[in-house]
Amino acid sequence: DNGNSVVEKIKSAGADAIYLQADVGSSADVKEAFRKTDERWGRLDILVNCAGGFFETVPIEDLEEDDWDAILAWNLKSVFLCSKAAAVPMKKAGYGRIVSISSLTGRTGILETALHYGSAKAGILGFTRRLAVELAPHGITANAVAPGVVLSPRVAIMHKDRLPEINKSIPMARPGEAEEIA
Repeated sequence: DNGNSVVEKIKSAGADAIYLQADVGSSADVKEAFRKTDERWGRLDILVNCAGGFFETVPIEDLEEDDWDAILAWNLKSVFLCSKAAAVPMKKAGYGRIVSISSLTGRTGILETALHYGSAKAGILGFTRRLAVELAPHGITANAVAPGVVLSPRVAIMHKDRLPEINKSIPMARPGEAEEIA
């Protein structure tokens, strides 16, 4: 329902959109989503890799392998799978833009966050650097954005008691907003 609601808002603003539900950690789901995109528009100009997150921060000795795998699939494997799928039509067109959302924790490691999340976000930065070099000859750019703390609904719930303390560590003395990243 939420996805269809967003599509209706986009269409009411005069643009075309479709809603596709997919597990971006699944190669089959990603391939099908990109097939439907190509079927609808016949081209792909821009990909924004924005799926991700984590559910809890635990010490390494308590981090389960299944949780590690799930968070890396959600945050890093998804970037690989979607970028791989996007490269085909972008190379064909000789043009494309790939933007992946990483995190400041992937650059510095100093933000209080989950080990598997920080590792995945660091992986996005390395992946993007290499991808940029590989795709540049084809007219495709690849960049990563590494925001700090962003006041998403999840962050507001997870850190509601600690937000004043967290704000003290941020130069602007407040978390960022999603619109600022966009």
